[in-house]
Amino acid sequence: DPQNAEYPTEKNLDMLRLIVSQSSAENSIVLDCFCGSGTALLAAAQLGRKFIGIDNSAVAIRQSKEKLSGQDYNFYASSEEIKSKGSDEYIPAEKSDEYGHCFVQDK
Repeated sequence: DPQNAEYPTEKNLDMLRLIVSQSSAENSIVLDCFCGSGTALLAAAQLGRKFIGIDNSAVAIRQSKEKLSGQDYNFYASSEEIKSKGSDEYIPAEKSDEYGHCFVQDK
């Protein structure tokens, strides 16, 4: 829906709600490997699905975090800095802008 897009490839929330509701059951997990602005993740959360969103763009991660601000989720980062410590680890959302390769997952 480019007329209202905050992110260049953002999709319409109503369309994504329909897709998520017809292709998954409540409490199932919705995976969006290129989550962009997080609209599919928001649709999943609103429909009672768990979600995993992945993107390697810092802009996308910021947009997703803004869109999911009212949702209950954990934020994780996987970057070279973290990997140099030996493993991926939980990063508090307020520190996440320091990392470029991230994913979000609800609780």
